[in-house]
Amino acid sequence: MAIDEDSNLYHVPVAYGARTGEAVTAWDLHVGAEVDILGRMTTLQRCSQTTAEWNKYWANRLMLLRDRLAEQILRYDTRKNDPWLTWQKGRIEAGGADLRLLMGQVAGLSAQLNEYRPRLAAQLRIPQEMLIIEDLPRKRKQAEEKESED
Repeated sequence: MAIDEDSNLYHVPVAYGARTGEAVTAWDLHVGAEVDILGRMTTLQRCSQTTAEWNKYWANRLMLLRDRLAEQILRYDTRKNDPWLTWQKGRIEAGGADLRLLMGQVAGLSAQLNEYRPRLAAQLRIPQEMLIIEDLPRKRKQAEEKESED
């Protein structure tokens, strides 16, 4: 982490979501996100070009899934969806896509579609790679704990 007007780089082992108080993962971090870093509420302002590309890649995948799910649900259910399930920012700056929101939207719409087309809903879900990536810190911690026991 870099702080304006400070030439040092800092390693912050855990940051917490400003609203949830839970440890954040890669999917919670985006330009505009509010996180608690070392006890201070911080709004993430910028990211590297590589991070922006990574954020855009996953956002595009999730938006395609979300839009396809919403389209499929319209075929079977005439009720209006909760607005949060299809909400998106007007203009998304580099690295500014809220991947956690998109993951929630995909999961919510997939659950709705599951009532009508379970097999299709199983195909149109959060990519397995995302779940594996999110689980990496937990697995790493378990491996470290096991190593220290031996």
